[in-house]
Amino acid sequence: MAILDTKGGVHGPAGDMVFQIQNGQQILRSKPVHYHDRKSEVQLEQRDKMKTVQMLYRKLKPAVKGCFELLKEGQRDCDRFMSLNLLNINTVSDGSLPVLGYRIVGDKIECDIISEQWKRGDILRFICLVNEKVEFEDIIVDTKSQTTVVRDVQPNGLYAFVHLRNGRKGCLASPQQLVSNS
Repeated sequence: MAILDTKGGVHGPAGDMVFQIQNGQQILRSKPVHYHDRKSEVQLEQRDKMKTVQMLYRKLKPAVKGCFELLKEGQRDCDRFMSLNLLNINTVSDGSLPVLGYRIVGDKIECDIISEQWKRGDILRFICLVNEKVEFEDIIVDTKSQTTVVRDVQPNGLYAFVHLRNGRKGCLASPQQLVSNS
């Protein structure tokens, strides 16, 4: 069923036609008559990978919002997350700030703060994914007094720290990966 949005655009199928918006323009296309889907092993593996990445994004969506500096025109955080994670699973951010080093020691995760890489008002986001539940915390770093940030971890959890900074052209971020405590 086609839907009319608040901006006057139409989305969805209507009979044998499909309405959609691409690059800000209304597009009308016909539904395919035949599907040439061979369901090869490679295609099935790619579909499984896509489902895995989509499920990961659904869990991490609130925590990774605003963590992608290098967005193309019209690209959303979801699009950037999907493209990065199809190449390298567990990517939670991307940008031009230096990569943070963190390590899990026992039941703690530690992130070193190198004061030369930080400016006043920078944020250190701690992301925690345990048992399908995501939590995140934004920490404003005082570079003069903080040298290491430490947080508790649980077994079988995924964790990351992301450096975020408000810049002239939007939010700057450090490229980071989730690490496992297993």
